[in-house]
Amino acid sequence: MEPITRLELGLMFKRARVKKGISQLELARLAHVSPTTIRAIEKNKNKRPRDYILSRIATILDINY
Repeated sequence: MEPITRLELGLMFKRARVKKGISQLELARLAHVSPTTIRAIEKNKNKRPRDYILSRIATILDINY
C-alpha cells in the first residue's frame, strides 16, 4: 500500500470534517490549533504539518492514516 500524500490527507480530513458536521473553527478548537492551520492542511498549503497535529486531527475525525 502506498503512503498517503499530503493532498490526499487534506482532502480526507475535509471530507470527514464536513461529513461529521464540524466547522473548521470547531475542529481547530478541538485540536488546539488555529483555524488557519486547519485551512492550510485541508488546502495543502502547510508543507510540513507536525505529526502530532495530524494525529490529533485524525483522532477527532476518526481517521486512520
